[in-house]
Amino acid sequence: MIRLLVFLGLLCGGIFFVFMEQDESEKDHSEDIIAKSVPIPPIVEVKPVTPITKSEPESKPLVLEQKNTISDILSEEPVDEWIALEDMLEPVLIKPPVIALADSDDFIRAALIPLFHDFNGANLFGQENLLQRFVTLVNDIAQGDILFKHRFFLKPESSFPVLVSGDALILNPEGYHRFNKIVTTFTQVDVDAVMVFISEYKSLMQIVFEQFSHADDYTLDKMLLKSIDAVLAAPIVWEEIQLIKKLSRYQFANPNYEALSGVEKQMIRLGPANTSAVQEKLKLFRARLLELER
Repeated sequence: MIRLLVFLGLLCGGIFFVFMEQDESEKDHSEDIIAKSVPIPPIVEVKPVTPITKSEPESKPLVLEQKNTISDILSEEPVDEWIALEDMLEPVLIKPPVIALADSDDFIRAALIPLFHDFNGANLFGQENLLQRFVTLVNDIAQGDILFKHRFFLKPESSFPVLVSGDALILNPEGYHRFNKIVTTFTQVDVDAVMVFISEYKSLMQIVFEQFSHADDYTLDKMLLKSIDAVLAAPIVWEEIQLIKKLSRYQFANPNYEALSGVEKQMIRLGPANTSAVQEKLKLFRARLLELER
């Protein structure tokens, strides 16, 4: 504070003398009046300061303990502030990198392949807009439906197998094996790794989720949980399943099965063993998602 006052005194004194020199040619007679009305601070006197010797009194004027020039004061005053500014200018590393949704395919693909390393997901990983497709699929499952255009990676290589027994059409149990590979791959996925994936790309998933225009209280986390609950609600059917054919499509002859949601009917087509394996794995994911909400 004392240094600040001294600096202000020096600055005001310097300005004073500049104006005095400019007006000297026109107002020489006013010099004595101004000098008397505005006393010059002792610190700005031009007179040389007499060095203090041991014979002089020990008490020293306060002004003699301060810096005598403006350059001396400025050289010390802002040192701490400058150091602080240098620290603030340290480079900041942002992790993970901010990825535009439109340019996220390479990052998403690189993150998914290690999760499904035993799965030949050409139909899955070779597509564009991977994250948009994934979130859309989860949204459909949460609504109880799986649109064919979004379940491209669930499409088995062989056709829907049907046995003919007299006048009856029966779902061939051998057809359940068509989904064994994808189910095995899913059940072997590391739960912790999937949770890390969701955490890292949740902000991008949120952008896709907001395009669905759900109610304000329906969040992305609730959608994930609801999609899992939709699969867990599917029945495990070990009995023989009869079918009926309408036009070019097969339907379940049992009206209770045909009244199920698209997700539940798809799980029946996976077979009871595969359905049970998928549901057990999803229970682990559900528990982890609930932990995040607490």
